[in-house]
Amino acid sequence: MTKTPLTLISFDLDNTLWSTRRVLGHAERRLQLWLKREHPKAAETSLSLTHLRALRAQVVKQNPELTNRPTALRTAVLCAGFIEAGYSQSAAEQAAKAGFEAFIHARNQVSFFPQAIEVLSALSQQFRLVAITNGNANLQRIGIGHLFAAQYTAETVGYAKPAPEIYQHMLSEQKLPPELCLHIGDHPEEDIAAAQDCGLHAVWSNLVDIEWPSTRAKPRLYVEQLAQLPPLIAQHFKPV
Repeated sequence: MTKTPLTLISFDLDNTLWSTRRVLGHAERRLQLWLKREHPKAAETSLSLTHLRALRAQVVKQNPELTNRPTALRTAVLCAGFIEAGYSQSAAEQAAKAGFEAFIHARNQVSFFPQAIEVLSALSQQFRLVAITNGNANLQRIGIGHLFAAQYTAETVGYAKPAPEIYQHMLSEQKLPPELCLHIGDHPEEDIAAAQDCGLHAVWSNLVDIEWPSTRAKPRLYVEQLAQLPPLIAQHFKPV
């Protein structure tokens, strides 16, 4: 079997290396605890968990450009909540900044899927690793930044998956043609289809039991456990 040359592997993060639902649920709870401790009146009214959802929809409607900027969006939602609670603009901005820090600290306390660190460590010995994500997880704060050459986010690049520009930006910065790159992710459209449309190889990492859309052919390469990645990659690709 002829193996395909490969230099770089790009990873999605949320639902690929850890459970998004678990991580964000933890971060939301930590934020609510912070609000109840630091701003109890606002926590009971304008920034209660139920009202936050409505407030987010309102902020997105007024500022649709924030949809793919999770840090700016969450900060804006918190600021709007504090203003609704009677804070001045400057006081609301200051409180929102502190509240976001409480959230993002917890958001970067992830529980990895089994074998994630071992797999990343092994693959980083043979290939250049980068991350491509629409979220605002930070590899350095999480503690695995040393395994990656770069991290590309929707906020920093200005485009969110499945927009081809985020993949093209990565290829341009890494100075590689798409045929030497492999993307690994969980989302059928944002990760697999988008990467393949840009000329990258792709492996579907289905660790959260997503149903593949019937409108697309199921990818040839897929895993249901991260431990399956190294042997699958070794079977089909060779480092160059």
